[in-house]
Amino acid sequence: MSWFNIFLCNQVCYDGYSLLRITPTTESQLKSLSDLHAKHVDELEFWLRTTAVNHSADVLVKPNIKYFLVRQLALLRMPYEILIDDIGKKIKEDKVSPEERAKLGFFEVYPSIEEIHEYIQDLIDKYPECLSLIPFGKSFEGRLLQILRISSNPFETKPVIWIQGGAHAREQIGPATVVYIATKLACLCDKESEEIYELLNSFDWYVLPILNPDGYEYAQSTDRLWRKTRSRHTNAQNCIGVDANRNWDIKWSDTTGSSSRPCSDYYAGPSAFSEPETKAVSEFMLDNLKGRLVLFLDFHSYSQRWLTPYGYSMKLPPNYQEQKRLAEVGTRALELMNGTKYTTGSTGNIMYTVTGGARDWVYDVICANYSYVVELRDKGEFGFLLPRRFILPTAMETWEGVKAMGLDMAGKTNFDSDYM
Repeated sequence: MSWFNIFLCNQVCYDGYSLLRITPTTESQLKSLSDLHAKHVDELEFWLRTTAVNHSADVLVKPNIKYFLVRQLALLRMPYEILIDDIGKKIKEDKVSPEERAKLGFFEVYPSIEEIHEYIQDLIDKYPECLSLIPFGKSFEGRLLQILRISSNPFETKPVIWIQGGAHAREQIGPATVVYIATKLACLCDKESEEIYELLNSFDWYVLPILNPDGYEYAQSTDRLWRKTRSRHTNAQNCIGVDANRNWDIKWSDTTGSSSRPCSDYYAGPSAFSEPETKAVSEFMLDNLKGRLVLFLDFHSYSQRWLTPYGYSMKLPPNYQEQKRLAEVGTRALELMNGTKYTTGSTGNIMYTVTGGARDWVYDVICANYSYVVELRDKGEFGFLLPRRFILPTAMETWEGVKAMGLDMAGKTNFDSDYM
């Protein structure tokens, strides 16, 4: 047996798991789908939830319940389609051996944490006048948390744009995209374009490729579909971690869209900011960026949506129309590259309500008037298992969107402007 096959055997096995897209067309069907999930919570996992008729839910189904579920859906006359028949097979298809990996470029494979750190350090070595690393804490397992600062003048106080990814470990297109954006920003230090250089003249950029490094490492080494952090708040061996985007102190005690069950993938934690990762980021922002942070971008996957506050409610923020306008500036620019279409709007209205999220906390507490969750590619053909061949197209088009938003804002860069 080759080393590569041994490596695959040591990972959590998803052979026979399927991904179904289920579309309830009546209120009765919607309730039945919710009831099925409640009865079989350990066998059915929503990758995308639905709370409205004629809106689809993507459901990961264990092999032992697949045929029971299909029969139930047929009895209920609830439409469904199989998006991925065998999740385990799909995971293996995109794996590369260590020998193959060594021949591939950085954006041709989902990078490890070590590869990301080395890549970022290479950028700093190339552009030391613009780039620096700021340590601000450690993860539960002791990994150093560092923010990459990109600025044309590190001694000048400017409005801040914050970009982060990797809150959810399995959403690996997020960190890769964030590193690509950091690369493009770093290259602006060469001052080849005066217009684009305004992105550095007007803003300090703070880039956090992976909010949840412990989970990301575990997803790469052991369980490709791992979502949470790796903290321990219970003695149960299989109930590890907290959802890093349900742990922020914003409507945290309301478990809408999250869970109080430690075994749930959406576990909000025993308390707000129980996780050292979310606590460290929040403290860094409160100590350094309140009143300066103007744009917050939190990259996730999947579904191709550019989402404004609020997640915790269907109510709209006071500046919703302006937030939506800027989101559409970004999504139009993004679409021009590859034709990829994004939906814009508030999470609570076009998806579902969810509490304890970073985007809402940054908007309400840090007062960043532009605050978004960006759900990257795709729309469900691959879901969280987006093949590595899509890394560069996704990252490149997303950079076009971020660049367009930054340039739009660059005309309003004094602290009296309407976006501060």
